[in-house]
Amino acid sequence: MQSPASLSVERRSIDQIPEDERHGRPSSLFSVWFAANMQVTTVVTGASE
Repeated sequence: MQSPASLSVERRSIDQIPEDERHGRPSSLFSVWFAANMQVTTVVTGASE
C-alpha cells in the first residue's frame, strides 16, 4: 500500500525545493538518463541529443 505522502498533490509546481525537503542523490538518476540515451536511433546512427 502507498503512503499518504505519495498520494498527495504537488504543492510547489516549478518552485525551488528547499534543501530540508529534498531526498535522493544525483547518482540515483543514472538509470533514467542512461535509458533515455540508449534509444535505437542513437545507437545505430551515433547521434546524440
